Amino acid sequence: LIHLVRSHLTRSNHYQLGARPCNAPAVVDCSSMVRWSFGCLGIALPRPSIDQREAGQEVFLDNVQSGDLIFTTGPQNYFTQDQSIGVGHVGILTEDETVLEASPRCPAFKEKPLDKFLSDYHEFRGVTRILPSVEDRLVLELGQEHDVLFCKDVLRFAQKRLPLQSPVSS
Repeated sequence: LIHLVRSHLTRSNHYQLGARPCNAPAVVDCSSMVRWSFGCLGIALPRPSIDQREAGQEVFLDNVQSGDLIFTTGPQNYFTQDQSIGVGHVGILTEDETVLEASPRCPAFKEKPLDKFLSDYHEFRGVTRILPSVEDRLVLELGQEHDVLFCKDVLRFAQKRLPLQSPVSS
């Protein structure tokens, strides 16, 4: 994820508030950058940052990992019910304790230290984990001859390739 964002979005020079994900990576705002990046990995996220915060598992700031989303307030905040916990900005945390972000300041795409990211915006609003930890991931490499349209296609492929263990009875 981080390599993808760094390699594609460094060419993004245009920030537009409310940018549509279909225009990424050429034109982005913070949440369309996040949606586009995860979408390239086959992970569908909602467009607004407030909904992205609710899309994963909340984690504490002292337990972050690469790929986590970090939220702050911003120039325009969105909220579902409680205005006091509104979200206005989102970035993607890296393994280097930096944050990848799209912002109206030049250049449109930046990577900055986590502490600088937090001090540039008003208030911290949480961290959400979309990707499971490395230990919990299962990656299947499918050849071009395999079409994956639904989850059941992946399961069918995995059942053919992986030895299934019988449950241990006590």
